[in-house]
Amino acid sequence: MESSMPKMRQQVARQLNLWLQMRPVPPEKGKKYTDKIISGKHDDWVFQLAESFRSQSQDLFASSDDAEGSSSDEIQLPDTATLLLAEDVKELTETNALRKGNARISKDAKDVAARLGTDRKQANMTNEKIEFVAAIQPYSPCMVPLNDLKKIKLADLTEETHHRGSALVVKRHGAILPGRVTTVGAVEDEEGEVEDIELHLASAYSGEHFLSQGQCFAIKEPYFTIRRDNVTTIRVDHPSDIVAVKSNDPRDHKSATEWKDTGNSFFSSKEHRKARESYLAALSAADKTEQPLKMVTLRNLARVDLELGRYDEACEKALASVSDANDSTVARSHVTAYYRAARASYLLGDFEKAAKLFRELLKMDSNDADGKRELERVEARMAERDLGQYNFEKLTTISLRDPRLDAATYASRVRVDRSAIGGRGLVAAQAFEIGDLVLCEKAYCTTFASDKDSFLAWKLHNGKLSTASSVSSFWKQIVLKLSNNPSTLEKATTLEGDYAGIGTEHIIADNMTVVDAFQIHSAIERNTFGIPTPVKGQRNKPFGYTAENVSKKPLGDNVGLFSIAAMTNHSCVPNTRKIFVGDLLLLRATRTISKGEEILHAYVQTDAGVQARRQLLESTWHFLCSCKMCLAQEKESRERSKHRDMLSKRVDELAKAISSGSAGEPELAEAEALIKRVKGLYEQDIYKSLPRTAPLPLQVALAQHRLRRGQSAKCIAVLTELFDMLGWSFSLNNSKVTLSRKEGCETDLVPDVVETLVGLGATQRKSGKSSQADQVENLARKLYLSLNGVPNGWDQLLKSKS
Repeated sequence: MESSMPKMRQQVARQLNLWLQMRPVPPEKGKKYTDKIISGKHDDWVFQLAESFRSQSQDLFASSDDAEGSSSDEIQLPDTATLLLAEDVKELTETNALRKGNARISKDAKDVAARLGTDRKQANMTNEKIEFVAAIQPYSPCMVPLNDLKKIKLADLTEETHHRGSALVVKRHGAILPGRVTTVGAVEDEEGEVEDIELHLASAYSGEHFLSQGQCFAIKEPYFTIRRDNVTTIRVDHPSDIVAVKSNDPRDHKSATEWKDTGNSFFSSKEHRKARESYLAALSAADKTEQPLKMVTLRNLARVDLELGRYDEACEKALASVSDANDSTVARSHVTAYYRAARASYLLGDFEKAAKLFRELLKMDSNDADGKRELERVEARMAERDLGQYNFEKLTTISLRDPRLDAATYASRVRVDRSAIGGRGLVAAQAFEIGDLVLCEKAYCTTFASDKDSFLAWKLHNGKLSTASSVSSFWKQIVLKLSNNPSTLEKATTLEGDYAGIGTEHIIADNMTVVDAFQIHSAIERNTFGIPTPVKGQRNKPFGYTAENVSKKPLGDNVGLFSIAAMTNHSCVPNTRKIFVGDLLLLRATRTISKGEEILHAYVQTDAGVQARRQLLESTWHFLCSCKMCLAQEKESRERSKHRDMLSKRVDELAKAISSGSAGEPELAEAEALIKRVKGLYEQDIYKSLPRTAPLPLQVALAQHRLRRGQSAKCIAVLTELFDMLGWSFSLNNSKVTLSRKEGCETDLVPDVVETLVGLGATQRKSGKSSQADQVENLARKLYLSLNGVPNGWDQLLKSKS
């Protein structure tokens, strides 16, 4: 291998030079990359580049065997551009300390413009499908009003410095290059000095709008650093660190009426942000004699705030437009105001306030059809929230393009408390039976792969590249939502991450809510849930919502923040199962849960080996799982575990043969003997209170085979042993069917067991044992609900077994 490395380095260097020739990269930069490749000191990077080129040209460096790989639709490796960017960023990071405090060097405006033009040209020529995010050392947002900061100029900046206590007043200079992760441009101060600027989480920033308009704005406590192409730049990461500064442009001196009309014009053309600024200017310009104009403008502002997702302000502005006047014209405008305030309250999840406002509206106009319809909608949400009464038949009619549902959160039977596992946890406020709905939570915020603004990103953190779809477009979206609706801040700021940031304090500066973008990033990294992509036919398919039957697309493509469910701790032997219906997360009890008992669900697939489970849990959630199952498997004799794993292949072979009907009596006898053999490989002292699932496929196949033969008694015997292995006591006699958790035991459930019970119930019904059949089917339905979350597919399952 070592002897072939010089040849590989030369090949990679040649291929990279060809790649660079297609892009406007300075020759000196290309030489730097080539020198790194040839040096032999960066061979891990060289291998990654080789793999990147291999994915573009399968016959390059590869044998025919090597050429077999992933589908071109699946992104598995970083592309060439990402690898070069990552190397640049790593190099810059290593020299940060050396540059700290260096005085800023003045730039030529033409050079800045030329560089931006080159960036634009390169972006247009690049075909990479995935973005790049370089994680930097977190820093806090400015929490001081602009008027309390010292004004500085571009000439005062020093490298790698957060200029605390200071602010820059600048305006856009020249063109900008907008991007999904970063907007790049240039700014100019009053001295005519020009500097590069980078706005991160670009769409979350009013600052991007300021750049596009070229108006004056202030950058509070500016961070002056080096960007990845070794160019100094002002970097902005927090939304509230950019503040508008009033312009002295004579064109901006309009009357209140002119500003309102300008806002209306912008609204008609769907330029909502410009409309909002015009309405605010109208309110500022109006005097005391223009009260009616103010009222109209406030209602218009509420309308545009609804469009922009600024629900807190929409409600406030709409209610501010309600006056004491009572003539018919004013009454109609009050109906409009109450409607907009109520809609904003509804979208914030404040259903009491929404209901109150819609009722006020109907007092003024009892025939208002919109008011009646919306009040009914609010009352349906309140029934969901208070009683857990959901119309799942309706809710599961999901749009595959936008799976967000109109539903409320039901969490009245759980509470957050200290956890015996550590930190906080979710605790049962009441007792639960198998199949009960423990929690149904509507996501605070979601990003789906089908969203037009959704994108994947490579993230560089601590020198390593990883795909970071769950913290890229989603990060932008949630920062924007929190900034726009400060009443919802606790949905994210109460969640724990690796970076505490500014905590839960609600800070307002310059009429803006301060949101710590790095704190939110850390919180969602630890607490975000991957959401399965809804699939066609799922709605009516038996077990359509279980993990075995949901979309196999990567969960990172769809993500959501569920602030209550995020409090639920993990166990490899959980007492609930999570199911997703669009952007609803359901927790169903998989056994009886006592009042005060902690609610647990599995973060990972529990059928994976203990080492694989623990490694994933530790790398993603940063804890070592010490549940009963992990501790047992850790203590277990490796020889027994390996022996059991060796026999699992034969277990699967026999199960398939019995299910297909190709097994004869010798195979049936072997199956019964193999079940006993595998069962005996579990050490009783270790597994006496834990599910033992290794023989499960064979037990299910055998039970179903007995049913097909009409051997109900033998089927019940197999089921009884099967349930015992899963931690249950199962009993079926002529008068009663019972299933209860064995004392002190953890339990498990799988769809195949439910299907077997349904088949048993159908067989008994055919035999005239209707009462017993009803009980078996009722039990099966409870188990089905605990696994599938919703009753969808149950009727089809019954029909298939009848």
